[in-house]
Amino acid sequence: MRKFIATMTDYLNENKNEDNVNDIIWYHGSKEKFDKFKLKKGTLYNLNHTSPIFLTSNLDFATNYAGNYSPYIYKVKVLTDNIMDFRKLPNVVDIKESDEVANSLLDFIYDNFENNKYNFYWAYPERCYQYLLSGEYSEVERLWVLDWLKINGYDGSYLIETDVLNLLIFDETKIEIVSVEKI
Repeated sequence: MRKFIATMTDYLNENKNEDNVNDIIWYHGSKEKFDKFKLKKGTLYNLNHTSPIFLTSNLDFATNYAGNYSPYIYKVKVLTDNIMDFRKLPNVVDIKESDEVANSLLDFIYDNFENNKYNFYWAYPERCYQYLLSGEYSEVERLWVLDWLKINGYDGSYLIETDVLNLLIFDETKIEIVSVEKI
């Protein structure tokens, strides 16, 4: 019980500034033990897709993700601040000409909406943009969003799942393992 209280106290003290990704201690749950992160290529639906590495700000979330089979919890530090936060973009009706990121994203949606490169699910490109502003994982993890992030040179993006702040990272060299604990 003391270890749990100490862990939770550490967690609460460490995760104070959401505005700076480097100030947050991140966690990764896995069934495997390893010394460094490696990106995995190929998914069930797309063999050419490289999956990002997912991190969470919540120790319980990482523990649940790791499963019940002698999981490992990695406490990690992110080595970049080039992270997209869709929640900070303006609403589509408030975009100004000077909003470079918002305009780039909207242009990307329009360009690819017309040629149907991606299977867009709404009738209007503006809705695709607007739904991203929630930061909800189901929107951020879409292939077209990941492609836009990579094309525009982002190292990752914040995403929210069940009210928990999470992070996806495209480059394994941008993550440093601080400690590993077998649960």
